[in-house]
Amino acid sequence: KVKYGKAYYTIKFKGANYMKNHKIFVNGSSVNYDVINKDSVNHILELGFSADSIEPNIKASMYVEPMERDVEFGIITKTSTLSLIEKIEE
Repeated sequence: KVKYGKAYYTIKFKGANYMKNHKIFVNGSSVNYDVINKDSVNHILELGFSADSIEPNIKASMYVEPMERDVEFGIITKTSTLSLIEKIEE
């Protein structure tokens, strides 16, 4: 979602019962996130955060218990999938 020049992202993790200590990095800096949804039955966790652009450098990090280590990976935004839902005149 893009609103007033800020981009808002939601990231969904499956198998969340094996993960803890999630961290989100935008352009190299750790950012705060909100827990949008935590489904303990289906082991899904959705985290929401914002960025100043629609194509930032995003990385996620978490501790994966079965691997007994931290895992970090990049997240690539697909701007080609954006669609206008509502135009707001500023």
